[in-house]
Amino acid sequence: MYRAFSVSCNAGGGKAVAAFIVAALAAEALSKVVIIKFFVFWFGA
Repeated sequence: MYRAFSVSCNAGGGKAVAAFIVAALAAEALSKVVIIKFFVFWFGA
């Protein structure tokens, strides 16, 4: 995934690694929030 990220962003080095890590963590957190909201909406937890 990092290789695709660095090619698509035309980036390399430490900044690209840091940006990839931040983007991956943000995507993980956002997906958890969306999944929880989905289950609360549909199943009324």
